[in-house]
Amino acid sequence: MMADAQFSQSNSRTRAIHVVWTTYMSWLPGDKRGHWSPLLDFYGRLIKRGHRLNIADDIMRLAAVNSARGTARHLTKRDILLAADTIADIIPGGPKVGMVGGKSASQWTIYAAAIECEHLHLLLAANTENVSTLIGRVKGKSSRAINSANQRTGET
Repeated sequence: MMADAQFSQSNSRTRAIHVVWTTYMSWLPGDKRGHWSPLLDFYGRLIKRGHRLNIADDIMRLAAVNSARGTARHLTKRDILLAADTIADIIPGGPKVGMVGGKSASQWTIYAAAIECEHLHLLLAANTENVSTLIGRVKGKSSRAINSANQRTGET
């Protein structure tokens, strides 16, 4: 009985984090494939929080299109390479981001990555650093690199 409890506890901790993000305007709230965005009513008031799969909704999609600040972005082969290089700069060879006193404050490992023209997947080893902090760095630096290379500004 004790071994079963220890086994289930050790297997219940998070082993990896699958992170997905899309390029600007490529997967909108209300999308026919479903979406993970919060649900809003006609007046923009929150009905349900996001972070769960919601069914397609033409009204939400139209609202997203109407509030867009630009056109949809799709990554070129060059953009994909820039994004990959940025990830490699932030997580060189996988581990060790953020050194404190010669010791690693956090240590990320990438198990897998896929960069497509409309979205990116990262499978990361679980870590004590907030994943939002890491993804913010990756998204910010990769957007700046892609925009700079393409001599443009705005969302990527």
